[in-house]
Amino acid sequence: NSNSNIIFTANDDAGVYQTVSLEANVADNFALSSTGSGNEYVDNGCDADDTASLGWMPSIKNFGNTLDSFSVTFDTSDADSAGWQVDDADDFNTGDLLPKFEGGSYGFNVGLHVPGGLAAGTSHGFSMTITSDSDSSQTQTQTFSATINQCYGMTLAVDKNSDTADPGASVDFTVTVTNNGNGEDTMEYQTMGAAEWAPSLSESSATIASGESAQIVFTLTVPSDASANAQSGMAMVHVYSEACGDDKMGCDYEEHVSVSVRANQVYDITAGYYTNETDVVKDSASVQEGMAVQMKFTLTNNGNGNDEVTLSLVDAPSWVALGSDSGVSLIGPGQTATLTVDVLAPASDALGDHTFQILATSADGTATSTTDIFTVTVVEKSTSTSGPSTEEVDEDDSPGFGVLSAVAALGAVLLLRRRS
Repeated sequence: NSNSNIIFTANDDAGVYQTVSLEANVADNFALSSTGSGNEYVDNGCDADDTASLGWMPSIKNFGNTLDSFSVTFDTSDADSAGWQVDDADDFNTGDLLPKFEGGSYGFNVGLHVPGGLAAGTSHGFSMTITSDSDSSQTQTQTFSATINQCYGMTLAVDKNSDTADPGASVDFTVTVTNNGNGEDTMEYQTMGAAEWAPSLSESSATIASGESAQIVFTLTVPSDASANAQSGMAMVHVYSEACGDDKMGCDYEEHVSVSVRANQVYDITAGYYTNETDVVKDSASVQEGMAVQMKFTLTNNGNGNDEVTLSLVDAPSWVALGSDSGVSLIGPGQTATLTVDVLAPASDALGDHTFQILATSADGTATSTTDIFTVTVVEKSTSTSGPSTEEVDEDDSPGFGVLSAVAALGAVLLLRRRS
């Protein structure tokens, strides 16, 4: 406490003078202020091995008008329960500090160590309580804490990188997206690929909790007109974290996977009757004993690639043979070829109707086609003075297919004539 006196004189209207003395009594005032505490944000949530170390430099100030000392106590139970280490949080006393007008203060250091790999928004710390030794009602509590910022990361995995399918069929790829960040993240999905292969996703986005995974299905459809072994090229699934915002270009929080599809070869053939220029179906022929005739049939490749077709006769007499020496024909997709069957009738014991069919088998060994029944009628050898005759031999000008040449047919006829 301190006293101050003020003395002054005054006179009234009658000229009477008086002396007046005023005394001011200044009482002790106790107050304090503490600065330097607060909350800090740390960015080690995506690295379990990264421990963040924080430090504060608090200051206790005597805001009273006389000397005062202050007791300082700490409560570290919150940090301790989380396993966060606190440095220099031991109770102490400041000792006497000068009053405010003389700048009395006490500074010190405290620290906090924050483990890495914690969830976004995790917050822990400790508190400090300061109490005036002269007036226990003068007290303040300050808090020192740390909060984990959200970090972002992801990994992608796909069940397969490539596949095959028939034209018009679809292939599904299962893409697994794992959120490696420390908080819930909304992932946006986008595709990239040739439009004719119709790339599509089962969904456009998903919200995934930290450490959890979600699956999406990426589908490619083989064009219905795709040729055998046609390739989709690389098709991609892009996944963007919400941290990218609206600007996806150059975002650090993007991952992608690439897949491809190849079109299978489809085997589909049709063997059938030959139809001549006047739309007459040639399913039968007649031949004199000992004479030769040539019949025709068609083979169509309805598949999407080159097909090496094996041909064989079904229930044919021994004197009926395929025009091709090997019985194998190479035919392109969408093409129809005209092929031949050579008939060399025996000189005797074969009169009447003889039937057979032609079996075509694709290179895959599964796709087959059998013609309807062909009929060959062997008739008696003519006794006309004009000499024996045979059916007209139609030359087959289809490239790549063996036929009975006109020379060979003529030789066979001459040989039969000499024997007769």
